[in-house]
Formats: sequence, C-alpha cells, structure tokens
Amino acid sequence: SKVGKSPELMLIAAMAWCFSICGLAGYLSLSLEMGALVAGIAIASFPYHIDIAAKVSSLRDFFITLFFVSLGLQIPRPTFNVIELSLLISGFVLLSRLVTVFPVLYFLRYGNRASLLPALNLSQLSEFSLVLASLGVSYGHINNDLLSAFTLSLVATALISSFVIPRGHEIYRFANSWLEKIGFKDHVGEAKPQNNDAAEHPTVILLGFYREASSLLTEILSRYSESAIAKLMVVDFNPEAHKKLKDLGVHCEYGDIAHEDTLRHIDLTQAKLLVCTIPDHLLKGTSNLKLLKILKKLAPNANVIVTAESFEAAREMYAEGADYVFIPRLVGAYYLADVMERIQTEGPDVIRIRATAYLTS
Repeated sequence: SKVGKSPELMLIAAMAWCFSICGLAGYLSLSLEMGALVAGIAIASFPYHIDIAAKVSSLRDFFITLFFVSLGLQIPRPTFNVIELSLLISGFVLLSRLVTVFPVLYFLRYGNRASLLPALNLSQLSEFSLVLASLGVSYGHINNDLLSAFTLSLVATALISSFVIPRGHEIYRFANSWLEKIGFKDHVGEAKPQNNDAAEHPTVILLGFYREASSLLTEILSRYSESAIAKLMVVDFNPEAHKKLKDLGVHCEYGDIAHEDTLRHIDLTQAKLLVCTIPDHLLKGTSNLKLLKILKKLAPNANVIVTAESFEAAREMYAEGADYVFIPRLVGAYYLADVMERIQTEGPDVIRIRATAYLTS
C-alpha cells in the first residue's frame, strides 16, 4: 500500500522487479531480453503501469539508441547477397501483412477500409526481430549476413511505412475500386432497416459518428418518439459503430463522408437536416468547409450544421451558407457558465444529483 501511494517507491519497486526477473532469466539460461519482456507483461497488469511507463520512457529511449548504435557497429558493409536477401525479407513482410491481415478482417465483416488500413499500418518489420536475430548470431544459429539483411529490411520498411501510414486514406480510396472489381465488396451496413420509408427518405442525417454524435444520438433517442427516430440516419465507416446503431434500431449506412460519390449515392435530396459533428483534425480527405460546399450542392433545400475549431473557420462557414456552426469549446463554456450560476443559486447537491442521474440513465 505504501508503494502505491509513493511514485518514487513505485518506480524503484518496478525497476527492482525488472532487474530481478532479468537476473532470473539469465540464471535459467534464457536471454535477458526475454526476462525484461516477461517483467513488463507482469507490470502491465497493475493499475499504475501507465505512470511507470511514462517515468521510464527516457531510459527506454536512451537504451534503444545504444542498442541500435551497437548493432550498427557490428554490421559489415552490405554485399550484393545481403541486399538481395534484404529485398526478399522486405517484400515478404509487406506482402504477408496484406495476405494475412486484410482477408481475416474482411471476412469478419469489417469492410474494405477497416481491413486495409491495419494491413498498411503493420507494414514495418518489428524491432524485436533484430533482438531475436542478434541472439541467433550470438548462439551461432544464423550468420552475420542474415542479421545485416534484417537490419536493412527494418530501415527499408520503416521508410516505406513513414510514407504509407500518413497516406493510408488516399491509398484506400485508390485501391478500393480495384478491390471491389476482384470481388471484395464493402458489405458493412448492407442490412436493410425495418422501415422502408425511412430507408428511402431519411430527413435527419448524421454525417460521421464519433463522440459528439454519439452523445447527440443518445439525447435524440431520449427526447423524440420512434416515428421521429425512424427518419434518422447515420453515415459512417466504423464497423463497431454500425453494430451498436443496429442494436438501437437506428438506420445506418456504411460510407466515407469525404467521398462526394458516397453522399450522392445516399441521395440527400429528401433530407431536411444534415449534421456533421466531426472536427477537421479527425476528418480524412476533407474538411467541414469542403463538406459544407458539397452538401449545399447535393441538398440545396436542407439545413446544414457543421463543426469548427476556431472562430475564423466558423465565420467562413457561415459565409458559405451554413445554418449553424457547432463550436464544441464554445458550447461547453456556455453550459459550464450556466452550471456555475446554478450551483450558487440552487446549491451543489441539486446539480450533482441531476448530473449523476443523467449519467446513470
């Protein structure tokens, strides 16, 4: 109990545990790296593992630097055979990620986007492979050429992933048409809702489903009748969100709101209110301003609510015809100021009881 209350004692105890497990691994003729991994897994089960990870991050970076420097000093000048082997390893890593990750997620019905992006994000050779390769050299299981090939492959895949990961959304948009041509159809959200009229003519459409939209939907479900909710539709490409929405009986469509073709396919002509609560830093391939211009073109008679993160962006969106610009920090400040006044007039107990009841409802 004393260790849990003192950050210094907690860190010392964690370090002592790690060194003890590493020593035990060495005594059992295992590698120190494997002992360190086991010690880290054990600490991860405790509630204060995040605090420990934050405190040892500087030590981690320092020793990682020394490890790669010492590893690089041991690698001779690469020969043609080493470069050829490195290219084979890099190609195998990139291809194996696509072959193993994408089909598994696709057949779990996660859709093309949620299946392709993890495969792209995993397209880097793990640093732990160098640890295993260096151990193999020390035990005489592999030669130095193979270790050199692993190191070059790590550098190559790291460079490739640094370009691929930030552009994952653009790669998906380019590859999705080819994936559909060879038979990988996006099948998330294909189930038809019970109300066909609502499916054909939704009047209120939430574009994107994240934190604010999730809370907004909860408020809508508590305020309005089933007939009004039947006219509601959510458009998003998150498979997990689709499952929850279907359980609630909410009509949802799988689609990327950054695509004008997606919005055109949904048919917004009958919509009366279009709402996007996703801030620009979370949108991929578009912005609220671009989305506003597209919505005004596809649904000129609908009211449009978009989201801004600054007053300047909000003024620009109002100038482009937005009916309301949602600024989360401004709405939060307005509500918090109201709460402050009510605490002074009604007392904190009344406010706390109401807030607790709302959270548990």
